[in-house]
Amino acid sequence: MTITIVGSGFGGVKTALLLAKNKKNKITLITNNPDFQYYPALYGTATGYSHLQAWVALDVIFKNISNVTIVIDTITKIDKTSKQLAGESGLKYDYHTLVLALGAVTTYFGIEGIDHYAYGVKSADEIKKLKDQTSALIARKQVVETLQVNRGASVKLLDQLVRQLPDGVYLKSVKQTGQTVNIVGLAQSNARVSTLMRNLDASPYLQNAQLVEIKNVNDKNQQRINEFSLNVSLKGLEAAPTIKRPVAGATTTATDQSAREKVMQAITK
Repeated sequence: MTITIVGSGFGGVKTALLLAKNKKNKITLITNNPDFQYYPALYGTATGYSHLQAWVALDVIFKNISNVTIVIDTITKIDKTSKQLAGESGLKYDYHTLVLALGAVTTYFGIEGIDHYAYGVKSADEIKKLKDQTSALIARKQVVETLQVNRGASVKLLDQLVRQLPDGVYLKSVKQTGQTVNIVGLAQSNARVSTLMRNLDASPYLQNAQLVEIKNVNDKNQQRINEFSLNVSLKGLEAAPTIKRPVAGATTTATDQSAREKVMQAITK
């Protein structure tokens, strides 16, 4: 018997596997997706685990099954009179016995707002949308946590700069990036810059003062003076905790392999 199956969800794949046990059947599986997606495991992909735990290539599932042919295309029209399928690719497919296993898509029944605030996990696009939103929320949360933890950092930093600044040194700019502070200023001599760096290292809130650049310039009175740039790190101020989440990767891990074996068992049993 010649059988054409449209759709590679659980129903389509399972039907193809069962019918393929009879070697007299010649089966064509038409799908727009080269992978089988196991819905019960998709929540893991949505929460940060590897997609390899829920995605299995159709070529892998039907690797040793010679009477199943996989065709990647999207069916746009069914002509029941001529028993012919039209594909988005422009190709035509004749069929004798047709099985439609089109699966399911997320629907919101026209309820306003649900499509914006609710997230499905039935496709790669839906999962990406959910993960992007989750990552954005975590990033916002970490910004708030950082502000709460370091809300007194600016006051302490300015206080320490005033306390540790030796005579003959004047600051032009102070810029903080993360835990590093860049200081640009003017000094009457190299020795005064060295004194500033020693003072900063002795501070209870600053450490690792490193000179970036020092050069001779003229001040407004055309007197020679040293312009310097140095970096110093903050200490005693804890950074906001980083939330660690599993990172999906292309490498198949033992966990991925075990999960895929369970998917294969669910399909083939």
